[in-house]
Amino acid sequence: MVERQFAVAGALAPAVEAVVANHVDTDTPVVVEGDYVLPGLARPGGLVRAVFPVLAPRPWADLVGRVVEAVRAPAGGSSAPAPGPPASVDLAQGPAAP
Repeated sequence: MVERQFAVAGALAPAVEAVVANHVDTDTPVVVEGDYVLPGLARPGGLVRAVFPVLAPRPWADLVGRVVEAVRAPAGGSSAPAPGPPASVDLAQGPAAP
């Protein structure tokens, strides 16, 4: 079953790559989310970044805050927050620069 999921993701990859390339070329921010999105487009130090924290999608109202919290959490499950951007993110403006 997992192999089929990867096969579907691979079949959709050219379309996702075209969308990402268009946004990179036009310097237009975008968030691509959903099933079958593979992390291969993101490269260390590149123009495309990826975040794959596994979180419950609902409630929607606090999803952004939960994503930021998950990204800021240190490895190993410690309760101390990792240094980073503030927990509030304006999706229209994107996260604050470090």
